[in-house]
Amino acid sequence: MAERVIETLCSEGCPVGGVAATLARGWPDAPILDLVLAIASGCDAVERMFGPDGPSGTRAREGWQVATLIATDLRAMQVMGLTGDCARDLLSYWQNHDPYFLTWDVTA
Repeated sequence: MAERVIETLCSEGCPVGGVAATLARGWPDAPILDLVLAIASGCDAVERMFGPDGPSGTRAREGWQVATLIATDLRAMQVMGLTGDCARDLLSYWQNHDPYFLTWDVTA
């Protein structure tokens, strides 16, 4: 998953926000926080390789925001009493309650 994140962050043609749905669809059985960890690890790796400045650094900052928003979605799911065990549950939440990440998804 982290490799997919790094590829996205280093490719200016891919919207960073789209990585959330890409990971959720690619690893539907993964725990939601594993997606957050993969995005955070990918962002950290890109920042270490290329520094915080420039296009990759900017995209890494966007990735950190994506990771934060996914964690926030998980908390919202918990408050609503929804199942939030795996990425498949996250996709369902997005489809039924908050389509923000699906609007970024270039594979939808």
